Amino acid sequence: MGYGYFNTTSSATRARARMASGASAFGYSARAHAGSAPALHPTLDLTRKPRRESRDSADSLHSTPIAVLCDVTGSMSNIPELVINDLHKLMRLILDGKVVPDPQIAFGAIGDANSDSVPFALGEFESDDVKAEAHLANLFLEGGGGGQSCESYELPLWFFGNHVHTDAWEKRREKGFLFIIGDESPYSTVRRAQARKHLGVAPSEDLSLEAAARQAQEKWEVFCIRPGGTSYFADKGVRDSWTKILPSERVIQAADWQQIVPQIAATVSVLAGESLDDTAALMTASGFDRATVGAVTKSLLPLAQTAVPMATGVSGSALVRRISPGALAIPRATRL
Repeated sequence: MGYGYFNTTSSATRARARMASGASAFGYSARAHAGSAPALHPTLDLTRKPRRESRDSADSLHSTPIAVLCDVTGSMSNIPELVINDLHKLMRLILDGKVVPDPQIAFGAIGDANSDSVPFALGEFESDDVKAEAHLANLFLEGGGGGQSCESYELPLWFFGNHVHTDAWEKRREKGFLFIIGDESPYSTVRRAQARKHLGVAPSEDLSLEAAARQAQEKWEVFCIRPGGTSYFADKGVRDSWTKILPSERVIQAADWQQIVPQIAATVSVLAGESLDDTAALMTASGFDRATVGAVTKSLLPLAQTAVPMATGVSGSALVRRISPGALAIPRATRL
């Protein structure tokens, strides 16, 4: 974990080969659906190891944790395929553009703790392209869901606020990046029994969604990307459920699913202090098409207008970022 380097050329070659052959990277999920493998891959099972870590190493002297969590209910189960095929472009922007130092990326899947067998699975933070893709490819694309406009996003929010440990935060008071790709609302409560069953750890009692979101935002730059073409994309109530716990500019509508990975790349760039023009140039150089670049940078205008530059030189600053009415005030961490 945390050792090695991300080879964007090798990652791109694998992606092109898969797309040319029509093969899926998610053979493990197919075997799990066929009953020849357990639904939850052992390396993603939090009950076996109820913590995740992003640590500095000889290869990552200044580690930057980035987590991408995909809702895999219903048609959303197709999104991890988009992520793995565009992963080399995301990492090329970060690495070639020197946007943040020593990125370590982790992938997870979100379902519904009331109805699904695997409501939350999470891999390790990796710097190496083969290892990172292996965790992503081992996700179980369950395709279930509860059918009531909610999924269990509250579980990862609580887990990231309490059981993901990073040298970025613990040594330098730098926040990591947490992206949740989902189309529905989080449940209003972190249920202690559900957390214990699926995460291996739990709060001392049931915890409100607002408290869990605040805990996550104390250590992470948290975003929700809402993909278009889903039943709840235009649902004001669902969007409002997110803007009650996150600043409105961090709840991002991605009408075209092809915008999801470039949205992540551009968001990291903007929070790292790059202008929208420079971010657009980095996206183009990384291989994203012109139409996507234009749509994504336009959607990030509210974030660019409110984001505080990461490099402040003030360790452990007590400044509070101005956020939208109704959202919680989150103490701001330093970045680079």
